[in-house]
Amino acid sequence: MTDHLATADAVLVFSGDVDYARTLEAARLYHAGYVRYLAFSGRGGPGDSAQSMAQVAEQHGVPPQGILMEKRATSTYENVLFVRPLLAQHRVRRLILIASWYQQRRAYLVARHLLPGIVLINDPAWAPYWRPHGWWRDAMTRHIVLDEYVKLAGYLMLGRL
Repeated sequence: MTDHLATADAVLVFSGDVDYARTLEAARLYHAGYVRYLAFSGRGGPGDSAQSMAQVAEQHGVPPQGILMEKRATSTYENVLFVRPLLAQHRVRRLILIASWYQQRRAYLVARHLLPGIVLINDPAWAPYWRPHGWWRDAMTRHIVLDEYVKLAGYLMLGRL
């Protein structure tokens, strides 16, 4: 799920950014003038915590006043749920979502469910190993895609989409 990029008030970077590809894409959008704020969500270790992602963004020239942090989330659902007050406080009406290529659909569906009235724009972070044609030939990407379908089904059964 990739949309045509357009300006927005903020970008939401989902936790689990172990190689910081999502964070670097968000910093790129900030410097290109697409957004005023980078919202990081998550707790845990490097790449999983809002704090570690914010540090990388600052190292890439994003000023502290351009960074919003939510430090409790441990899942895609909680990323969106717990960042809602920050988005409301900063009057976010248009939001770019950055998740991994395999997580983007679930991230979008959760955000659509929990953020009614906010325009959502999808901008997934693409891994160099991802091949949209023939992904099933590689054991790692096959596992990632099938695991994501299981998560989508679980979120659907829990009413989180």
